[in-house]
Amino acid sequence: MGTETEEWEASPAECEQGFLEGCLPDLIVQIGRDGMVLQILAGESVSMKTGKSLEEGLPPELATQFRGAVDQTLTTGQAQTFELQCPHVNPPEYKEARLMPCAGESVLVVIRNVTESRMLRLQAEQKQKQMEAALERIQQRSFLTSLAGGIAHEVNQPLNAIKVASDIILFWSRADRPLPPEKVLEYVETISEQATRIDSIIRHMRDLIKSQSASEKGHCLFHEAVWRAMTLLSKQLENHGIKVETVLEEQMRYVPLTTVQAEQIIINLVSNAMEALDHCARRHKMVRLSLTWDNEILLFRVADNGPGIDKTLQEEIFTPFFSTKKKDASLGLGLSLVRSMIEAAGGQVRVGSSPGNGAEFFLSIPGSEAPAAIREE
Repeated sequence: MGTETEEWEASPAECEQGFLEGCLPDLIVQIGRDGMVLQILAGESVSMKTGKSLEEGLPPELATQFRGAVDQTLTTGQAQTFELQCPHVNPPEYKEARLMPCAGESVLVVIRNVTESRMLRLQAEQKQKQMEAALERIQQRSFLTSLAGGIAHEVNQPLNAIKVASDIILFWSRADRPLPPEKVLEYVETISEQATRIDSIIRHMRDLIKSQSASEKGHCLFHEAVWRAMTLLSKQLENHGIKVETVLEEQMRYVPLTTVQAEQIIINLVSNAMEALDHCARRHKMVRLSLTWDNEILLFRVADNGPGIDKTLQEEIFTPFFSTKKKDASLGLGLSLVRSMIEAAGGQVRVGSSPGNGAEFFLSIPGSEAPAAIREE
């Protein structure tokens, strides 16, 4: 009596389920360059049988993936590792396949079920993203809090000018000695100019409040961000008795930061320098800002002549919640925010300092000509 060969026809889900079940805990199989299963050394699989090709036992997409990995392993002579997803199985499961070249134009394949570890990794990554998002929100609040004092000074100055001009007009009007029309017009123009200045400051603050995560994408001219940031800080620095020197090489090259992100970086660094100088007995207090370009790399420095930073703390200062200030004076997030935004832009930040000789922060950020989105505008 002859033996009848039974054709094996299985759905993709059945093939994948058999493949998965047979791989527990491990499946070790030898596969030839032609895709034939030469032998199964450990484990069992209804999808892979000795003498059968990969195409006979696996769904087409899995078979194609395996054949490509086999060819690459034999061509390069190096071990390959890739992950297999079986979407037809519910819930989807994942395998890790490691292929190693062996004798006779064949590869040794070790397959392990990594579904559980992959799910744990994804959960950990999701929690990490949630923590980072929460930290960014705290960083934003900390940044705005540190900026509040400077904004108050900036708004008070034009408010005082408006008050003085208004009081002069009111005084002479009530004294029945009205000012000449041209003098009234002069004071009204002063009031209008100072009101426009306040409006500009408020609009600027609104932009800052709306923003912005460290990972948000955008491009800006960094030197413009420097001028905008220093406009907000200039009065505060003056009130602290600090002289500012600014040397900017203004090129039409963009860095991968939004304008607000760039301003946050500058304000954080300058505010730190200002606070350090507040604890310094120097007669002449100085902050120096320098922006140059080294081919396609922007180099930005913020230096002060304050007390400096101890070498043992120069890496710790970039750690979230680390602060050298008095308890409750700072959340210790400013420099952490600076580093996260700079690194997200593909740049680097470092500090150079020695006690008594001030501190200098160095930023390097890759730049480019106007991005396509900006050119189209």
